[in-house]
Amino acid sequence: MMAQSWMGSDFSYNDLAKSEDIITEYTHRLTGTEQSAGHSVWTIECLPKPGAPVVWGKVMLKIRDDYVMLEETYFDQDMKPARRMEADKVAPLGGRPYPVTMTMHPLDTPGQWTRIDTTEGQFNLKVPDFLFTLSNLQNPRQ
Repeated sequence: MMAQSWMGSDFSYNDLAKSEDIITEYTHRLTGTEQSAGHSVWTIECLPKPGAPVVWGKVMLKIRDDYVMLEETYFDQDMKPARRMEADKVAPLGGRPYPVTMTMHPLDTPGQWTRIDTTEGQFNLKVPDFLFTLSNLQNPRQ
């Protein structure tokens, strides 16, 4: 279900949730380093571990030295690029650099894309311990 389209867009629910699957279900290899806009940018190849419950045959990442994801290319099981997410604009958000404009391109449909602009964000918020208990989810407190 997480792989389904989010609200009819080119993003999936999984794209928005950014689970840790890319860390736990894939092996990683640094394939290149380049300089861009005053930052080192690492290119990382992510291949699924044997038996991993993942959709993609490979994922290629471009990550800046301040850990901002600049690009994520998803390859199908035949190793053909299927989708590419790009950070079009990086700006401060919630006290850190963040990809505030991201565009997802389905590569089998030229000219089609979905763009997300983030205008506000907060990180490392303290939430009460009771917030995600079964009791509170069934009968929310204020």
